[in-house]
Amino acid sequence: MIEHWDTFGLFSEIAIGVAGFSAVATALGGRERDFTDLEKTRLAMIFMCSGLILIGCFTLYVLDSAGLSAENTIAATSLVVSFSLLFFAANLIPRSRKVVRAGNSTVSYVPLVVLCSYYTVFIPLCIANFAIFRAEWPLILLFALTILFTLLVFHRLLVRSG
Repeated sequence: MIEHWDTFGLFSEIAIGVAGFSAVATALGGRERDFTDLEKTRLAMIFMCSGLILIGCFTLYVLDSAGLSAENTIAATSLVVSFSLLFFAANLIPRSRKVVRAGNSTVSYVPLVVLCSYYTVFIPLCIANFAIFRAEWPLILLFALTILFTLLVFHRLLVRSG
């Protein structure tokens, strides 16, 4: 049995809340124009990070309900999350590089460096968790840092800073 159900449940609630609130805040932001490429990329980051947490938590719930042992549930969830991370990295990193290379002097390299570092660390960690560790802590660490990254991106979207 998974020991930290309440933690994973909290992560999924926060992910839904951040995605929903960012959609509402963006919609009610008093816009009379289209979104810039930077704003579109930030919204995609928010929704993909929230989606990653939901994919991980729902996979845990489904596999545990199917009767798998806690160790196999964690391993399978780690594999699903690592493939999700690869998919999101393949989408977000080129998109972010395009925005940074567009020549807008207000766009900072910091979020791109954080994003690349995030994927560079957590894809191998999820694969190692699938193959070796089979523990809850890598998923808890991944989801907690994903929420923090999502809140950073949300803040930058709201204040419209580079």
